[in-house]
Amino acid sequence: MLTDFSALTAELARIPNQRRVGRVTAVGTAALEIAGLSNHARIGDQVAIGVGNGAAQVSEIGGEVVGVSEQVVRAMTYGPLDGAAVGNAATLLGA
Repeated sequence: MLTDFSALTAELARIPNQRRVGRVTAVGTAALEIAGLSNHARIGDQVAIGVGNGAAQVSEIGGEVVGVSEQVVRAMTYGPLDGAAVGNAATLLGA
């Protein structure tokens, strides 16, 4: 007996196999700015900010895109920005 995987294959094809990653360029008390995502981010998209020392990511801070300009994306986080710094990776997760 053969199993038909066509529906599963079609659903898997819809999942993006890449992630858009930018870099934090400014950190404020309640928001941060991210370069490299302006052409892809939309208001309301989710982002994950990697926090840690240099290349070693210790944790992530979740946030939401609240502004987009030609140069940067502004995001507000769901928690405190403790440990966030210029240069941290910021992954665009989408809506």
